[in-house]
Amino acid sequence: MEDGFEFNEIISTPMERETPYGGDRFQIKWKMFGKSQSETLKLDVCAGDVVTSIKKDFSKLSILPDCDDFNLSANIYPAEFIFAEKLETLFRFGTGNTRCKDLIDLWSLTTFNMDDAKLQKAVKACFLNRSQVFSLKRLEEILHDDFLSRI
Repeated sequence: MEDGFEFNEIISTPMERETPYGGDRFQIKWKMFGKSQSETLKLDVCAGDVVTSIKKDFSKLSILPDCDDFNLSANIYPAEFIFAEKLETLFRFGTGNTRCKDLIDLWSLTTFNMDDAKLQKAVKACFLNRSQVFSLKRLEEILHDDFLSRI
């Protein structure tokens, strides 16, 4: 494909801290129109969660060409399960979570029109599968900003 992107030098390392059941992190050096980029592309691949994917049809996206015979669909994670995974990660690492992105993702996902029953089911399944206990008290402890209360 002649799109100006070139990927090379793939480095794979085990994900020991990030998931309760492991996985691999791939760091890929890349170039755009011949210019090397300073940040590597990071791709995490892990398995172990029980997810009921949903089929999403992408054929009608405005960025895709208008073709009557053009069909593009994929099985994707439902927003409810992505939320459940992010929430469980917050519980697992607590205030030791160095990824602010997880909190931003959680907030961002609240703007989706998630189904309450599916969300509760996803949270229960994710926490059970990852041997984590959910409690509102623990969530309050994690989200409470102790530093600000001392100023």
